[in-house]
Amino acid sequence: MVPIDLELLLDPKGSQKSWSVYQALKRRILLGELTSASPVTEQSLAAQYSCSQGTIREALMHLQQNGLVERRSYQGTFVTDVGDTEIMLMVKLLLMCEQECIPLAIRNAETRDFTHLSRLATAYGAYRSLNDNYSCAELVLEFHKTIFKLANVPQIETMMHRTVLILHRFILTRNNGQIVPLDSSNLKNPFLMIAEAIEKGDAANAQEVLEKYLKFAAFRLAPQVYKDVFGGDGSEGDYFLIDPEAS
Repeated sequence: MVPIDLELLLDPKGSQKSWSVYQALKRRILLGELTSASPVTEQSLAAQYSCSQGTIREALMHLQQNGLVERRSYQGTFVTDVGDTEIMLMVKLLLMCEQECIPLAIRNAETRDFTHLSRLATAYGAYRSLNDNYSCAELVLEFHKTIFKLANVPQIETMMHRTVLILHRFILTRNNGQIVPLDSSNLKNPFLMIAEAIEKGDAANAQEVLEKYLKFAAFRLAPQVYKDVFGGDGSEGDYFLIDPEAS
């Protein structure tokens, strides 16, 4: 049984209906069902989701704030595109910012925070076993968000939330809905390892696991990004996350 309800991770803003529509549209964008090939019209979405155009407008505003859509004067609303260069820079930015914030998060964390990180990591493992990659993406997003929130860097937290969301969209749309590395049954749960290291106050270990996981995921799912960010061919011990005892 999955130990956490993803609905508990949502932070509703505005009307519940607009937030529900936002979540539905976000899922469609991340999975590549909505693309930049055609405009997103308020009228058609209002009819599709049986709501007012005002509700759709509010949902689109949240999508725009997170960099998933853009409004063009006299043309409409379009799903955004993201290039390899931007993705490469985002991976570098995420790694740098999160490694700097892990010691700050450890300093500020309380027992309930350790519990929350552990629950997120455990749920990630459960959803991974179900091959539910979108739910894994949502859990990873919340895991990163929690670390930045604990570090008490609200501006960085907002920026990194958008960064991780766009990174997930890039990976999901280019890997047939996959965000967990393919053939990952023997992959240790990196987020549980990070959560345990944070609870022990071991910033160095948490930082190391984070970097190893980003390198591993990039090598398996975005080889060009791996090469641009980390260099090498993936044979420098990056696969320590593989558990030879896992079935």
